[in-house]
Amino acid sequence: MIASRTIRRAAAGLAAGGMLGAIVIAAPGATTLANASSSRTATVSTSVSAPVAVRSLQVKGALATFPRVASGSTAIGHLDPASVSEDGLYHRRLSPGGGAHPLPVEPSVSSTPITGATRIGASRTGLNAYQERAANNGNQFTFVPPDQGLCAGNGFVLESVNDALRVYDSSMRPLTGVTDTNTFYGYPPVINRTTGVFGPEPTDPSCYYDGEHHRFVQVVLTLDVDPSTGNLLGSNHLDVAVSKTADPTKSWTLYSLAAQDDGTQGTPKHKSCPCIGDYPHIGADANGIYITTNEYPFSSDPGVFGNNFNGAQIYALPKAALTSGASSVPVLHFQNLVAGGTPGFTVWPSQAASGRYATANNGTEYFAQTTAAEEALGTGTSTHLLVWKLTNTASLNTAHPAPALSAQFVNSEQYTSPPPSNQKAGSAPLGECLQVARCGNDVLGLSDPATAIPGNIDSLDGRMQQTWYDGGRLWTAFGTGMSVGGTTRTGAAYVVLNVGTSGASVATQGYVGNAQNNLLMPAVAVLPGGKGVLSLSATGDTLDPSSAFIRIDATGVHGPVNRIAAGGAPLDDFCEYNAFDCAANGSPPLARPRFGDYGAVVPMGGVLVVANEYVASSCTLNTWLADGTCGETRAPLANWATRLTAVTP
Repeated sequence: MIASRTIRRAAAGLAAGGMLGAIVIAAPGATTLANASSSRTATVSTSVSAPVAVRSLQVKGALATFPRVASGSTAIGHLDPASVSEDGLYHRRLSPGGGAHPLPVEPSVSSTPITGATRIGASRTGLNAYQERAANNGNQFTFVPPDQGLCAGNGFVLESVNDALRVYDSSMRPLTGVTDTNTFYGYPPVINRTTGVFGPEPTDPSCYYDGEHHRFVQVVLTLDVDPSTGNLLGSNHLDVAVSKTADPTKSWTLYSLAAQDDGTQGTPKHKSCPCIGDYPHIGADANGIYITTNEYPFSSDPGVFGNNFNGAQIYALPKAALTSGASSVPVLHFQNLVAGGTPGFTVWPSQAASGRYATANNGTEYFAQTTAAEEALGTGTSTHLLVWKLTNTASLNTAHPAPALSAQFVNSEQYTSPPPSNQKAGSAPLGECLQVARCGNDVLGLSDPATAIPGNIDSLDGRMQQTWYDGGRLWTAFGTGMSVGGTTRTGAAYVVLNVGTSGASVATQGYVGNAQNNLLMPAVAVLPGGKGVLSLSATGDTLDPSSAFIRIDATGVHGPVNRIAAGGAPLDDFCEYNAFDCAANGSPPLARPRFGDYGAVVPMGGVLVVANEYVASSCTLNTWLADGTCGETRAPLANWATRLTAVTP
């Protein structure tokens, strides 16, 4: 029988660890700034609380090269003993924005047409659900959603998803086989299908190419599990891989930093922990590499803010030491961020093209967040962003690092937590099998005749997505609910900020919406000078989940939404259906449709590489019954794929 793998949020007998206490120093950013205000609508600097722990990123070994020969086919039957959604690993809070508050009134937005793409170069389907599931001789779970960790440089494109990686050349031709994330980080398989032994659970990949030191840096969150049961142990860590050369197909150095923050393994002791260092993302300036996470207690304990949340964390690492492959790299851990009473939530660190970093104040790194979500103590709607600034970053590469953290609220147009996104009807063989009792019971071991119809998919919760710095401007993008032609849709909001020594202010802002379809998971990046791309996935009345983008510059978006590749079918993942209980409620079982979580855009020479999720597979129930992979275009329990495209802005 297939069942979605539900791993308890906290297992009895948490793994024991060392009791090394972190050294806590006075936080440079914890002082109250001049003219500080607690007003959440004023465009002012505000008081910041973020105690700093001095920690160490420890090397754990060197990794062999990627396989250069593509992996052979792995037979995968419909009978899959375990499948995983990120909700099966833990219960990430993706706040709907409503709760006890009245439903927000969405902004009214004009419809932007969707047309065929122009001025694109190499474009191909990237990793898909079959390749992820078949990696490491099939010793994998079916994992949804894929997420998108993408970086590019020196003529290479590195794509990483949950839970696999692959390297391509600048024409998007594969240079390596598909490598599972566990093998990449030197772990045993996530599931050994011969012995039934479980390995650690990596998730949420993120990637960066450093043009000055010519190194690729990749990060995942890894959760430790009981090898015999797969239950979470409570300990988890940020695994960081750094290529030893500018060629990512060669060897890498591996590092690890504990993230449970319960006083074990050198972590500080935070309220209600052990906690999970969720949703890590990576940014950089000239001097440092920055990883941010959202910290949630594994249990239902209230945490720092009374909502099962402890706030965002910032880990600041000296770039010179990390890219040199040093055996130990110092880390400044800015803990449980609060600005003017607002918790830090998905404080996304910015990236920049090589040599385009902010250099004022002895080096500056910018971060941005939205404030509508429940974790930020929001009500599901907001009219401001929170911009964080870390200055004196050059000191990270000295014996006495002293960067200073500050924050500023910036007024913006209204945005809301987005609604679920609808799909049009189409071929969905997994759901169709569940609807027929004999098919479901005989093939899958369960059926769901009443509700096994592909429905709405998750639009995330309006958190900040990818941010980008160039020429004194910070580019941000995030999802929002909107009314387009009188119909409620999910669309994208973008805000381009002027940033500098005098603070942050809006340069331009706006929305992208379509009357017939939803636009999901925006990601933004620009080339030097400010011409860029806002990456999107699209789904709705007329489109199956599709890959798309729109061009953007400092004056706003331009032209239609460009459809790169039209989807071939609705999302047909196991989390679409109640029988698999991805919501992990148990009684009654409930679906928790998953999609994306984030896309990516990165520069590569004079173009931008866009990576986002879509559905490339299209097959009938009869085809799926004969071959659950439909010609290796899907896994039996999931049909997601990614699209990699070179775009001229």
